[in-house]
Amino acid sequence: MIKHSKPTIFEEKKLIKIIDQILRTGQLAEGQYTDLFEKELCKFFGSRYAVAVSSGSAALHLALLSLGVEKNSEVIIPVFCCSSVLNSVLYCGAKPVIVDVNPDEFNLSYEEVKKIYQKKLRQ
Repeated sequence: MIKHSKPTIFEEKKLIKIIDQILRTGQLAEGQYTDLFEKELCKFFGSRYAVAVSSGSAALHLALLSLGVEKNSEVIIPVFCCSSVLNSVLYCGAKPVIVDVNPDEFNLSYEEVKKIYQKKLRQ
């Protein structure tokens, strides 16, 4: 599992070199590096398509829409997260269901999610 506070899979020196190359091109939102990134994502996930967007907020919103989240859908989100997560749910007109996190890595607690759905099933 990737810890919340260390979300990168690249070693730091390699990541800094890549970022430096991208910044020197001046093409931050599109161009050869975006195309390469999308192709690498396809390879990594074994998919035919991948789309890079301009921000994490845009990515979250697009992901929710692609999953069919719509007005009055319920979306589970962790209590410990940035406001973009909550805002993306609200942009879709969905209802956020805020759940506690696992204190060891600060990711969503499976046990807390399980409690919520067991309670819903009893209703």
